[in-house]
Amino acid sequence: MVTSQPSLMPTTSSPTMAPTRPMVTSQPSPVPTTSSPSMTPTEAVVTNPLTTAPISAHPSMAPQSLDSSFEPTDTAVTDPPTPLPVTEPPTMAPSVPEVTGAPSHLPTTLAPSVATSAPSPMPTTSAPSQPSQGKDSGPGPGPSGPTLEEFIFSSLTDDGSLNDEDSPQYRALQVTEEIGLDPNSVDDQQDIIQSYAMSTFYFATGGENWETNSGWTLEKVCDSDSSEWFGVTCLGGDVTGLNLTLNGLEGSIPSEIRGVSTLNSLILTHNVLQSQIPSEIGILSDLVTLNVGNNFFDGGIPSEIGNLENLETFEGYYNEIDFVPSEIGGLTRLRSFDLYYNMVTALPDSFGDLQRLGTSISTPIFVVISFLLTNENQTPSL
Repeated sequence: MVTSQPSLMPTTSSPTMAPTRPMVTSQPSPVPTTSSPSMTPTEAVVTNPLTTAPISAHPSMAPQSLDSSFEPTDTAVTDPPTPLPVTEPPTMAPSVPEVTGAPSHLPTTLAPSVATSAPSPMPTTSAPSQPSQGKDSGPGPGPSGPTLEEFIFSSLTDDGSLNDEDSPQYRALQVTEEIGLDPNSVDDQQDIIQSYAMSTFYFATGGENWETNSGWTLEKVCDSDSSEWFGVTCLGGDVTGLNLTLNGLEGSIPSEIRGVSTLNSLILTHNVLQSQIPSEIGILSDLVTLNVGNNFFDGGIPSEIGNLENLETFEGYYNEIDFVPSEIGGLTRLRSFDLYYNMVTALPDSFGDLQRLGTSISTPIFVVISFLLTNENQTPSL
């Protein structure tokens, strides 16, 4: 009874067509799951032909049906899975990340953000605000004019000492700035030069330790015909005299002394000044009296002294001066020339041109020269 039923199965070879359905249903994988109830008899059919294939009473039908149906179905069934790997085009989905990588080009679109950073040069355009600050700084320089330091550099001090915080020049610059004068104002420029030059002299000769230093460096040196600076004489806003006798000066006369170009009397006797008399002294063309006696000056009298056409008195006694230049003969107005106790061993021939001097020589140790006016028409004898 059981075997007769399988015999009927070949007649119901139509189920053999069922494998064709798996081909159709194999593509959509969910269909086999829904067709599972109908496949239960086919599963019996599939197992029975495998067991009965060699036993079937119809060998002709079995190989025909099996060979013709199963071989194609096997190939057909096995082949479709191969296309499924071919369905790996989802593997092409990584190309989608490449597309999503396209946003990586978006940072290139961030270039506009760089462009937005371009306004950062705008602060550089804020540089014009700096000149405006110069305007707001009161007596400071204008937008196109020099600063106080630049003005002083071009006028008096160009040797780099303005950058040395320990130098008299640097300290003089600081106090001159505090006075509040404008280097771009013609009315203030002379006051700046005089105040700076005198302040440099103050710091170069130990002004903090002078016997008296009242008023120095606190304001501009001259106010019309008067000055609050001790020992300073003014006329019409210009420095005309400096007398600091016995005031404890130490150090040397700075070259900035040339900034006091209106000076006609410089008296520095009985102090502790040393080094050489600076050559810039020859720029003081208005100088009438130069008295540096009883100090420690050494070396020679600078040849630039010959430029002082108005000089009438030179007193350099008690120093260590050892040379008198020939240019001394050009001082036709010189009436008194005093070099007591110095190191001079000879006089230039041009001394004979000084028609207004008298002479006397004494002491065997040093050559002591004193020319005193005895008669306006007297010629010197050496």
